[in-house]
Amino acid sequence: MVGNRKTNVDALKNIISSTSPRVRLPYGRYHVNVRISAVLIGTINPGSLGFLKDPTGSTRFFVIPCRKVEIGETFDLDYIREHREQIWAQALHAYHQGEKHWLDTPELKKMQYDHNKEFYYLTPRSEDLIESIESLKQFEHISNYRIGEKIPGILPHEIESAMRYAGWMKVNMKSFKARISNEKGEIEFKSIPAGWISPELAAAGNKSDIVRRYYEMLYDKETIGY
Repeated sequence: MVGNRKTNVDALKNIISSTSPRVRLPYGRYHVNVRISAVLIGTINPGSLGFLKDPTGSTRFFVIPCRKVEIGETFDLDYIREHREQIWAQALHAYHQGEKHWLDTPELKKMQYDHNKEFYYLTPRSEDLIESIESLKQFEHISNYRIGEKIPGILPHEIESAMRYAGWMKVNMKSFKARISNEKGEIEFKSIPAGWISPELAAAGNKSDIVRRYYEMLYDKETIGY
């Protein structure tokens, strides 16, 4: 994946995200919509570390390390065959119960990111920027404008990749809204301004917990950088 151009990576992301991508089948004359009814799995050689290079976080990829199978080692395939239908039945039951098969909470997204982090592809420039971002750890929330002030010369697209790699979460007023109670016990509709929240704040819980924690620290100028 490291050698893939951005257009190829974007095409792969589109196929993964779509339930019925539009493709041209082998020997086909026209593009057709094909409904995906399978799990997409790819393999990488053990030494090919640093293969995730999506600056938006590579959230579509779940990296699962596999150990080496030794010669003569066997697996209990009979057990798998015996319980295969039960496994699928439990998965179908969970689906009908409304259980989500995607990551929809900040805690789960952070866990996935922390797991994938060691497989990211970094350029020397990216490594320098990530080291510079360490100077921002005093903040719980910071805007792109303030990042530019703190790290002179950093470009917008570099902010995106470096901040995500460092564990910061990008937020905007539309995605991070919550109803929280003020000091008088009144319910108010609050949101977090566009920018980045620290790994610690991102791990505060669900979106409501994060918004509540943010407003608790709002007037602390040492932790909120606009």
